[in-house]
Amino acid sequence: MNPAVYALLLLALSTSVSETKNSERVVNNKKLATAAPAWMILATVFLAVFLFMVLGRLTVIVAAIIVAATVAYSFNNARKKKMNVQAEDAIARLLGNMTADLRAGASFPAALKRGAEDLAASSTTSMEMKTAIATAAVIAHRGGSVSTVLATSHPQLKTLGALCTLSEKHGIPLSDVFEQAHNHIEARKRHRAATKASLQGPQATAIVLTLLPLAGIFMGTIMGANPVGFLLGGGIGGVLLVIGVALACAGFSWSRTLVANAES
Repeated sequence: MNPAVYALLLLALSTSVSETKNSERVVNNKKLATAAPAWMILATVFLAVFLFMVLGRLTVIVAAIIVAATVAYSFNNARKKKMNVQAEDAIARLLGNMTADLRAGASFPAALKRGAEDLAASSTTSMEMKTAIATAAVIAHRGGSVSTVLATSHPQLKTLGALCTLSEKHGIPLSDVFEQAHNHIEARKRHRAATKASLQGPQATAIVLTLLPLAGIFMGTIMGANPVGFLLGGGIGGVLLVIGVALACAGFSWSRTLVANAES
């Protein structure tokens, strides 16, 4: 491949990937800013009322709410991470299939249609992405602009739309563009897998440090110091309970954030 064309491809890929990541952050921030899931709100309210009726201690309620919020936050982040990984796998699969079809002499509408049919049979691809790809395949078959449809649909598909626009503007073969994009995604997946494997130790350490105060409470109970009664009895013990729970949850959330940033 011409070095100038190769450099142009790398520039377009890096730009499109950064735009995709920014758009994902915007979409996720908008979702978080609009409203929390109803079950989280109901569960938090129910937990607060139940603890107040049983224990009658405000500090215990505050500590329980902090723990519940941390668990819900971690669960939500894990769910979004899984969805993003599945979307990236679907894009890599689509680009690989389309590259093979284009190399074999198929037209772009035919390659996109076969790619859409392949994704439709996938159980891990979201329905939103399946619908967007199928719509783009129909428009391509009718001679319409696919890049516009992809750029305004699923955030992960904006990269594919940018690649189509790049090919149209500069006359670069789609097979070369898709092949470079596919290789770029596969390299990022290998980096994420290697980083995840190397971070198993730090993640285990973070979990152990988070649960370490519970071990201290258990040992104090065995020795007859009654730390549970001190922490749940209000006063200074209640204040220390809230501070300790807040620090433990903050440390756990921060460690998860550092791991997520290292994997991305």
